[in-house]
Amino acid sequence: MSDTPAEPTPAERTVLEQGRPLSQSLLWQLQRDFFERQGIDAWSQVNVPHYITRNPFIAQAYARVVCGFLRDCRAADGADGCAPLDPSEPVYVIELGAGPGRFAYYFLKSLTGSLPGAGLQDVRVRYILTDFHDRLQDYWRTHAWLQPLVTAGRLDFARFDIMHGEDLTLAQAGTVLAPGTVKNPLVGIANYCFDSVPQDVFHIEKGQVFAGTVTLSSPQHEPDLADPQLLNRMEISCDYQPVTGAYYPDAEW
Repeated sequence: MSDTPAEPTPAERTVLEQGRPLSQSLLWQLQRDFFERQGIDAWSQVNVPHYITRNPFIAQAYARVVCGFLRDCRAADGADGCAPLDPSEPVYVIELGAGPGRFAYYFLKSLTGSLPGAGLQDVRVRYILTDFHDRLQDYWRTHAWLQPLVTAGRLDFARFDIMHGEDLTLAQAGTVLAPGTVKNPLVGIANYCFDSVPQDVFHIEKGQVFAGTVTLSSPQHEPDLADPQLLNRMEISCDYQPVTGAYYPDAEW
């Protein structure tokens, strides 16, 4: 006889929410609370998958793309609607949801070595690590691999919540990045970020649009929604209902 406990029946499961549009689901707040509570431990101890977006190969590939972009901006020199590069101002590369900062380290090492060969040795690139909570900034500031980049003026930090889109205030330089204050083209990197932003899900079949609604459940009673293990236990099911009329109040959506 197997000692493996039987799977709980549907009646034994705790339903946390039922039939909610995905963008309005409790799931997003649970995920946000998880990252804010865990801080850097989300990557070092909880096994959040991140190697695929933070390894030397992909960082070098991104650095080649950015180097090519800057070379094109230099060649255009104001033509085709592209503003000429201002060597007195940095080119900002802003990473959203930067996590441990490993990608930034690999990227800057690769890009710094590529700029002189592309005739861009006078271009100052400043990389900005951002995340939606402040705890990671303490980790970035004290990391031995990142400190030389900060000292050289190539790396800075800012709190940025993609859900609210506020201006960025750089922790080291004190500069505020906002519309109208950035002189050079800006580069944004958003690896492993948009899967944490509320969104909806749709299914299209035979010309009919169906909107997904989700149900969250757990195999046990959940008195504490702040329990870090809740996401591991939670099951998500999705049902689809036909969309009639305007689903969103915004006509363009």
